[in-house]
Amino acid sequence: MGFYVNTTDFTGKYAISQGIYSNLDINDYISKYELTYLVELLGVELYNLYYADANAQLNKIPLTPIYSFIYNPFNYQDNYTLMLSKGLKEMLIGFIYFEYMRDGIATATITSMQNQKMKIHKKIYYLFTQGIMKLLLLIEQYKDISLQINKII
Repeated sequence: MGFYVNTTDFTGKYAISQGIYSNLDINDYISKYELTYLVELLGVELYNLYYADANAQLNKIPLTPIYSFIYNPFNYQDNYTLMLSKGLKEMLIGFIYFEYMRDGIATATITSMQNQKMKIHKKIYYLFTQGIMKLLLLIEQYKDISLQINKII
């Protein structure tokens, strides 16, 4: 369980199997990637300030306007550039989902990396293509949040 992301958040667009073994596995991904993406997006100093503000709230949603803006969804247009974000938590869930699904395509064995065996392998490629499309949209959100942070600071 992370600061924002929990195993129960992976539903709908970012649905994963919720079993006893996958929950343990997804928790590892949450622990590994949530902090990584937050620090990469905000930088160490801004992350520490953001975390202090958010951690002081019961619901973990920051109250300071600059941090609240980063956390919440926004639609912003600067001249001809449109910037959209579905919110920080949604972005984190999406990136963690991508990391989890990407690693699930191949499994490490004693001898080498092996493709997961399935009866219907065409569905895997389709799902992977969908995953790439979701990743591209997430990268755009990441860039838009980053641009907004740079304008505010």
